[in-house]
Amino acid sequence: MFALAHHPAAGYTSGQQDRYAAWAVRFRMPLTEAHRAMFDANAVLVDQLSAAHSPSAEFSVDESPFAHLSPQEFAAARLKKMGPAATGADRPALTGLLQVPPASWDWRSRSPTVVTPVKDQGALGSCWAFSAVGNVEGQVSIAGGKAAEELSVEQLLECDQTSGVRSVDGERYGDCGAFGGWPFLAYEYWIKAGGVRAAAQMPYCSGVPFGERGSCDACMPEGYSKRLCGDHGDLWCNRSSTRGQGLLGLCHSRAGTAARLKGWRRVGSNASAIAAELVATGPLSIALDATLAFQFYRRGVLDPPRSPLLGGCGRQPELNHAVLLVGYGTDKGKEYWTVKNSWGASWGEEGYFRIKRGEDKCGVESEVTTASLA
Repeated sequence: MFALAHHPAAGYTSGQQDRYAAWAVRFRMPLTEAHRAMFDANAVLVDQLSAAHSPSAEFSVDESPFAHLSPQEFAAARLKKMGPAATGADRPALTGLLQVPPASWDWRSRSPTVVTPVKDQGALGSCWAFSAVGNVEGQVSIAGGKAAEELSVEQLLECDQTSGVRSVDGERYGDCGAFGGWPFLAYEYWIKAGGVRAAAQMPYCSGVPFGERGSCDACMPEGYSKRLCGDHGDLWCNRSSTRGQGLLGLCHSRAGTAARLKGWRRVGSNASAIAAELVATGPLSIALDATLAFQFYRRGVLDPPRSPLLGGCGRQPELNHAVLLVGYGTDKGKEYWTVKNSWGASWGEEGYFRIKRGEDKCGVESEVTTASLA
């Protein structure tokens, strides 16, 4: 319980003070002058976002768990630069898929469910791991005809030091634990490592705040590329607090995995090809440029402008966030994708967002991948 002041701070009306205090109670945040000032500045920004994107999407400072952060602080905590969106780099879809996919689809409504509950990555650059894991969870569920089992994100953060060339731009990238990575490299790691572990065996602990139950202090993966990831030798860590790097040594064991892979593939960037692959295969890993609009998104269909101002992505989006595509549909004539995020269920539409389909908004159709089960 927070102790609320009897009188508003200087320069703030009672209404403003109460609004910030209500937000702090809702999200269990301490009351500070710095947070209050940023909250009020963000309230003005949200009004501008709402005016620019209305009526397609709604934004809120009161319902955003990130209302106390500046856009720069938010990006530093939740987004890690991946690489350029491969706009226009269409790749052929697999043959044998549905030529005309259904008008709408949502893997969340299928029975048994193939989508696990929304998670919160915390203040780490671990979105790539959640995205890749979600792709495999769905396929394992579909293949087994049973509800999806949660697989291990932590395995990738502690063990995966894979690097490789991204074919669409010819650049070499690396998986860098809590400092970012790529789903396609996660697939390659799992193939080499012997498979994907269950979350029950190796639960997510790196993103749990220090001191809270279930937290750990993982080190960088052994053998990670300092050239590609930067030198994180000064990272405070404790291997003994982990299951992969500690005494159990799960990073060095091939036994006990819950799923095995034989390969992975890119999906054509054409929206119809993506929809057909989604229906045939299961939830797909995607990446996009998560702009200012995402910090305060509440509900509706995001339709970011090409201008980088007020939540737009610009004409050459820079990918910085990996997520999971679970469905598509149409809302008041606007075609959209339904996407699972990893910022907790209090964000957006219970942890999900919708974004305009068919125009590669923010690069959302440029980096679509899926693993192939063995």
